[in-house]
Amino acid sequence: MAQDFSAASSGLPPGGPDATVAERYGFVCKRCRHAWSWSYRVRRQGYPGCSMIETFSRDGVACSPPWSTPRCPACGGLRVALRGREA
Repeated sequence: MAQDFSAASSGLPPGGPDATVAERYGFVCKRCRHAWSWSYRVRRQGYPGCSMIETFSRDGVACSPPWSTPRCPACGGLRVALRGREA
């Protein structure tokens, strides 16, 4: 019997074991109430039996994931809430 090693059957990201997708995340500053969103390129790497690795970039530069202490572009505040991924 042949085994199915396709991405769909193995739990790998769409596009195979090394997929890059565009995602947009929304934020709101709890200090000044400024709301904004940023687009990220997310590279997901994974192989059967291993953990998924995600790397994020903005404007071609590697950056921290959106949930790790973003700074408000209006006031510089650090009390920022992640509104979540946008469509």
